[in-house]
Amino acid sequence: MCGSAAHPGSGLFGFYSLSRITGPRRVVALGGRVYVQAVAQLRPDALQPLAGCRGIGEQCARLARLIRAEQPLDVLHQLTTAAASTA
Repeated sequence: MCGSAAHPGSGLFGFYSLSRITGPRRVVALGGRVYVQAVAQLRPDALQPLAGCRGIGEQCARLARLIRAEQPLDVLHQLTTAAASTA
């Protein structure tokens, strides 16, 4: 995600804002690998729903599964934990 004057909430400003989020709020890092890695440096507890996906097909399938779930954050946590254990 690249920041610009037209999008002040993105880029480095967005990272600065993210670093100020403290407490029990869940952070979901959804983006390209470089963006997600930067978010994870600021918030190691950030959920990464696309971690471990090998292509756009798997990414779309995973996001569709999350959308259909009654408790999407619970499913996301399961997927994130599974991806971390296979990495």
